[in-house]
Order: sequence, then structure tokens, then C-alpha cells
Amino acid sequence: MQALFDDIDLSGTGPLYRRLKAGIRAAIARSALEGGAALPPERDLAVRIGVSRVTVRRAIAELTGEGILNRRRGAG
Repeated sequence: MQALFDDIDLSGTGPLYRRLKAGIRAAIARSALEGGAALPPERDLAVRIGVSRVTVRRAIAELTGEGILNRRRGAG
């Protein structure tokens, strides 16, 4: 799963959460993140990528709203 985070490119313009969202979406498209796989906790993801937890939370919330990701409470 670490390779997924190494490939996320946060350069460019626009809000950071949108760049992160695009990076996660690209990882899913290239099958670096398999369907049904769990993301690490928001806190760990934020540390690995070098962004705030709020940024991670907003990117994940938007991907969830678009039906790209699913949240399962208590699943890890």
C-alpha cells in the first residue's frame, strides 16, 4: 500500500484536497488500490502524504459522495 502513496502527485494548482482526491482516483484507476481494499486511517494517511488530516478527510468525503469510495464504520 505504500507504493500507492508514493505515486500521488500533489503538485499543481487548486485546493490541496482536490489534488489529493485526483491522486486517489488515479490510483484506483490504475489498480494500485484494489476494489474492496481498506485505506489506512486518516491520521496515518495524512502523515504518509504530508498533509493535514482535514485535507484527507475532505478528499475522502468527496470521493465517498461520488460513490468512488465506501465508508464502513468500525471496519478498521
